[in-house]
Amino acid sequence: MKSVVLKLNLGVAASLEINPGAPPTSIPVLQPQDVVVSTVYFANNIGMVYATTNVAYEIEDFSGIGIELPIPQTFSQTQTEKLIAHQVE
Repeated sequence: MKSVVLKLNLGVAASLEINPGAPPTSIPVLQPQDVVVSTVYFANNIGMVYATTNVAYEIEDFSGIGIELPIPQTFSQTQTEKLIAHQVE
């Protein structure tokens, strides 16, 4: 059996013009982090037989300056997939 790990590393920054005419300021919203990590297992002559995927993030806390984003500050979810039957014809 072989396994493959797939990762999506994501970072987000907002560019804001705080002073008119001044260069925009970059404000990090999501520090670079592995947001999606999927481990997929393959069996010879069958294909994928098992996979587990973790989706998680933690965005910066702006509540101290009175800004609330319309998404949760943290999120985590795990999904698994398993081949339960296999037939060769």
